[in-house]
Amino acid sequence: MLDKFKGNKNKQLEETITVIPVANIYGKDEHIILEVEMPGADKSSLDVSIDGNILQLTGVKEKDKVDKGYELVHQERYAVTYKRSFELSADIDRNDLKAEYVNGILKIYLKKSEKAQPKKIEIQI
Repeated sequence: MLDKFKGNKNKQLEETITVIPVANIYGKDEHIILEVEMPGADKSSLDVSIDGNILQLTGVKEKDKVDKGYELVHQERYAVTYKRSFELSADIDRNDLKAEYVNGILKIYLKKSEKAQPKKIEIQI
């Protein structure tokens, strides 16, 4: 199975690759949910911040460790830095954001400001 790697050693790289993670965005009347894939990122490396009207998301997946007594023969998985930015509309309440990280998905809960939420107007008779 590993014969094709004999004599073709791929030493472990010290580099980190930068990836723009894919995202899904869901919305309803008062909320927007942003889901961003960051597989393997350590929860402590995740950063969610707002600068002006830009929501910035970053995370890091560290390089794999080689078990003691083993030598790296071939490598296709590298350290990864995830970086993604989204422009927020004026309708988003910047003081009411929540985030969670489960199974490699960073989920951001954004609340629309009161003025952006649909309103029912009562008709007086």
